[in-house]
Amino acid sequence: MRHPWLAALSAALSEAGFGLLLWLGLSVALVSHAAQLPALRAMQLCAILLALLLLAAATACAAFATA
Repeated sequence: MRHPWLAALSAALSEAGFGLLLWLGLSVALVSHAAQLPALRAMQLCAILLALLLLAAATACAAFATA
């Protein structure tokens, strides 16, 4: 392992991404039967995009850490 800081960064990014996905799942499960809230739907869309970007960055960091 040439760059241990990349492995740590990858872990932090993946934890943040999975945390956002967990929040998204809980917010969809608990609030989906309420009235349609456009502000919440916009925040959920931003959360899923940010979570996917964080997980992609974590995967890239992990690939470079082991290379």
